[in-house]
Amino acid sequence: LSRLTTDEKLREAFSPFGQLLE
Repeated sequence: LSRLTTDEKLREAFSPFGQLLE
């Protein structure tokens, strides 16, 4: 579960970066 939580937090924090990369 820890991994999922970290992934979700990272996705939220990198939300703008992910869009820019795409």
